[in-house]
Amino acid sequence: MLLSHNPQDQELDFFISFLENAIKGQDNYRQLVLPIINDVIKLVKQEKTLSDLERPGLNVKFSLYQNAPDLLKTIDIGNITNDDLIKIQNILFKNRQYVIA
Repeated sequence: MLLSHNPQDQELDFFISFLENAIKGQDNYRQLVLPIINDVIKLVKQEKTLSDLERPGLNVKFSLYQNAPDLLKTIDIGNITNDDLIKIQNILFKNRQYVIA
């Protein structure tokens, strides 16, 4: 059985691994994931529209927007915790789709 990867899945995989490193305390990865999460938080709180989203991480943003809006509404980006990052990572991982080829 082979697993097929498309660019969207690869972007999610990278982001999930970046979250893992951010959770482990690596600040350089935290600085990469927080702007993406912040963009989606603004979207779910209706401070931004879909057309206002920054291009980097767009597939991740759409996935979070579709699968975690309730969680994101409760997160304060200025005080985001490792528990918040773990919840986001779990949601992305759970909703990660593998295509059997």
